[in-house]
Formats: sequence, C-alpha cells, structure tokens
Amino acid sequence: MLGIMFVGLLGTNATTVIAGSEAMRDKKIARQYGVTGYEDLFNKKFVDVENMIFSGWDYYETSVYEKAKEYHIVPEEIISQVPQLNDIVAYKGVHTNKDIPLEEEFNYYREPDTINEAIELIKQDIG
Repeated sequence: MLGIMFVGLLGTNATTVIAGSEAMRDKKIARQYGVTGYEDLFNKKFVDVENMIFSGWDYYETSVYEKAKEYHIVPEEIISQVPQLNDIVAYKGVHTNKDIPLEEEFNYYREPDTINEAIELIKQDIG
C-alpha cells in the first residue's frame, strides 16, 4: 500500500487527484493513467490505484467530499458516487511563527512553539 499525503489536502489539486483516483478505484469512471498505465515503463513499476491511500494536512475542518463539491472540478454526479470521500479528512495544519500569517477563514491548525515541535507533530501524523 502506498500512502500519499498532501500538504493542502483540501485544495483543488489534491481533491481532484483523490476524487478521480477513488472514482477509478470504484469503477465510476474509466481508468486514465497516461504513461503510468503501461505495465512496465522504463523498467519502473507504478502503484495501482487500488493500492493507494490518501491523507494530509489542511487549515479547514471538512472532508475531501465537501471541498470537491465546492470546487466543481470533478462533476458532482461522479463524486456523489464515491462516498468514501467523506471519510478523508485532514490532519490539523501546522502553523509556526516562521510561516506567513493565516487567513481569517482558516480554523483548523496547531501552533507549535518551535520548528522541532512542528516536525514532531507532523511525524506523529505520519507514524
């Protein structure tokens, strides 16, 4: 199994990749891999969508499903057929005093006192 973690799990790029991958896994859309669809490309094996799991961090407390619906990139008739998108929620984002100021709408984050504490929080999420 390959775990794929996004910084910005609920952004447009991550939600599109996740919604499309989950829809392919559930056979709601055709598999469209491009070059990664080859059995063996340049002697490299690619992980199949059945063997991927998704997670990551964000400053919003909602699901991939809700954000994918909001963005209107993946048609709602597809994402509504992939209920597991509701189960993919972000770990709290990590914001330090070295980062740019947060936008007011962000409501889901941790503020460690040091960079080392931030690293430990991220490692705990991954571990």
